[in-house]
Amino acid sequence: SLDFPVQTVAPGAEDTQCVVLTVPTAGAVRVESIRNTLEAGAVELALFRTSDPEQTTPVACQFFQGTTDGNLLMLTQKPDDVLQFPAGVGYLFDPQQRVRMMLHLYNPGAVPLDVHVRATFTINADVANHVEAGLLLMMNPDVVIPPGGVASLTSFLDVPAVGPLAGASFFRMMGYTHALGTAVTAVTGPGAAGPMTVRYDPTWDPSNPAEALFEPAFG
Repeated sequence: SLDFPVQTVAPGAEDTQCVVLTVPTAGAVRVESIRNTLEAGAVELALFRTSDPEQTTPVACQFFQGTTDGNLLMLTQKPDDVLQFPAGVGYLFDPQQRVRMMLHLYNPGAVPLDVHVRATFTINADVANHVEAGLLLMMNPDVVIPPGGVASLTSFLDVPAVGPLAGASFFRMMGYTHALGTAVTAVTGPGAAGPMTVRYDPTWDPSNPAEALFEPAFG
């Protein structure tokens, strides 16, 4: 497990802090699952694979910075979040792999909060016939809604026939919004004009987003 140093967040304070910690393994391993646990005051946690030197003292950083560089492992917004990979699939970690933990903190209450956050990796030293996993992040980060207004956003990704997404299979989906989000829906189809298959349309709770698991995976 990797534990983010306990952060004390003052009433009304908001901040983002980062550390770089080491997963202590002697050899290469396959990460078969990740479990993130967040206490009150921890809004979001992002995990990244990195080659940066270890940085155990938290430093100020910008949330979402680096999320599109291909090294994002997991993004968590709920108190207890488990990413379980199918058999033989996972993240291949080098010996002594370093992981950046990026933690968004906010205390809306009237008393200070001591915030504990942990990332737990289930690993397997048998890396034969390993299939590397990836995280596809689609987002609309710049949303402007007038007071009392309602807005809907739509994005469509045309999965390319070449490159890292070629032949990809999808086994898990999870939506993500801040507190003002009211719904997240994901559909797939042969093109933007459809016909579409609904893959994700849960009853929405932005504080505890639902996940959809697909067995078999689709692609």
